[in-house]
Amino acid sequence: MSDWLPDCVPQVRPATPHARLSAVFEVLAGDTAALRYRGCPLLNTSKGLPWGAHPAHLVAVNHKEQVRDWFHSRAANADARDPAQLADELLIPLDGTDATAAVLDDAACGQRALRLARLVIDDACAAPIHFDASTSSTRVARSCHSAARSTSERAVEV
Repeated sequence: MSDWLPDCVPQVRPATPHARLSAVFEVLAGDTAALRYRGCPLLNTSKGLPWGAHPAHLVAVNHKEQVRDWFHSRAANADARDPAQLADELLIPLDGTDATAAVLDDAACGQRALRLARLVIDDACAAPIHFDASTSSTRVARSCHSAARSTSERAVEV
């Protein structure tokens, strides 16, 4: 497993498998807000050495596969309808944030990625779970996943 994932996620103490998926993006939002954020070194390596047989490129590929596998196992624990698809979809805001925040020095990029990741996770999981820190309660949002999602959701106290 990738070294940074198990280390970074406990920083935000996610209570549920669903929240554990978005916790990576909470940490990323904090990282990208730092001055002179340069992005993921392995993603940068793969862009700089795009040759399939180069040893550094192979390390970057292996890392990305580990990240995808980590997302996949957490997606399965969160009861995603298709854990493999959710894992692949979460790589897009993760890598897009690394690239955009580094190039544009955009401190808000991580917050936008967190919002996008939560939307993707909510859509992929049957019963999205959100922790409300102001009331210390967990709410399960049930949705019909329709275009009118915001009007069809109802929350149930757990």
